[in-house]
Amino acid sequence: MRKKLLSLLLVVLMIIPCSSCANDYPTVNLTKVFDYVFDAGTFTVLDYDFASEYFKNNYDNWGDGGCSAIAKTLDDGTTIIGRNMDLNVSNKPAYIFRTDVKDHYKTINLAYTFRKVSPDYNEILANGVPDTLARVLPFMADDVLNEKGLYIEVNMRNGEAWPTGDSKFSCSGTNPGADERVYMFELPRYIGENCASVDEAIDYVHTLDVYSMDDYWNYCFLLADSSGKYGILEFACNEIFFHEYQPCQTNFYIEPTLNQFEELKCGVGRYNLLMENIDSVKSEEDMFNLMKRVSYSQVYDPYNSEFDVRSESVGVTFFATYDILMDEENKEFLYECFEALGSPVRGLSRQEKQDINEYWESSFTEVVNCNEKTILVRFFENENKVIKIDIDGNIEIIK
Repeated sequence: MRKKLLSLLLVVLMIIPCSSCANDYPTVNLTKVFDYVFDAGTFTVLDYDFASEYFKNNYDNWGDGGCSAIAKTLDDGTTIIGRNMDLNVSNKPAYIFRTDVKDHYKTINLAYTFRKVSPDYNEILANGVPDTLARVLPFMADDVLNEKGLYIEVNMRNGEAWPTGDSKFSCSGTNPGADERVYMFELPRYIGENCASVDEAIDYVHTLDVYSMDDYWNYCFLLADSSGKYGILEFACNEIFFHEYQPCQTNFYIEPTLNQFEELKCGVGRYNLLMENIDSVKSEEDMFNLMKRVSYSQVYDPYNSEFDVRSESVGVTFFATYDILMDEENKEFLYECFEALGSPVRGLSRQEKQDINEYWESSFTEVVNCNEKTILVRFFENENKVIKIDIDGNIEIIK
């Protein structure tokens, strides 16, 4: 069995000390890239057993996010992926980090932490990274790109229940009795470390017992590699579904046998816009521009909100199955509708948006190049800058 209790060793160039780590545990220091964005260095040994037990025993499911991703093979054969990390605005930071574990593939990673597992940005600045977060952070990567050019991206699927209260799509385990039991949110770590291609990843996943702790949320994945292979990997009802060369996912099931039972599909508007425009993408910059059109600064998704704008008092009805694209023609009108219902959405700080818990943003937008093994990323905190991360973990601000 692969999981062993190991210590965590970080090789980093760091500036902020951690005051809360146990004495027998290496210090995790951070380099601030922008506000809310940290470089967490290189993990050379991972604590698989600690992470496994943590996720089993701590309900910290990611219920405040809804993302968009699409893959494209360019004319020269290069595979690129556009991806927005969308969430109900969080004051917790994003992390860039690397892994270089013996006998496993090197990876570069992005992670965004939520809820109980992580202090907020100001607490991290003041106190550094607590021991628990240091030990589970490598397993919370939303995006993993390895040295072979295999990329794994995480999206969530909205939870639904039958009238009886039972979940329609719960996944207690895909392969009971397997040597490895892996929580869905850990899966990109395992795939990225052990697989060189999409085909290897699909074979590998079938050897694991993959589960979700929450009956009402599952994670699904866009996989792509440097050969030009890509597809969407979905989990539900204790089954695995892979859609070869399906390029796009948002937050509803692609699998027809599941899709037909979803009454509240999230992300249909984003999905349709991406699919309608992917043929026009000829470059990485084109992909950035397309992802900007479906970022949450341009989209209002009424299902993913804690207030209901379906009100005759403002003369407009929204349907929960579609995102409303806020182009320049209707953005101001929609803002006026939200504010008429008591939900301020303009001129707020990040902390204020977090406090009202009603404002959605795209925290970062990526364009991944599987052949060059690079990630280009624009963070919400500084959208005028593009960071380039290569497979060796070098970070360069290119514009």
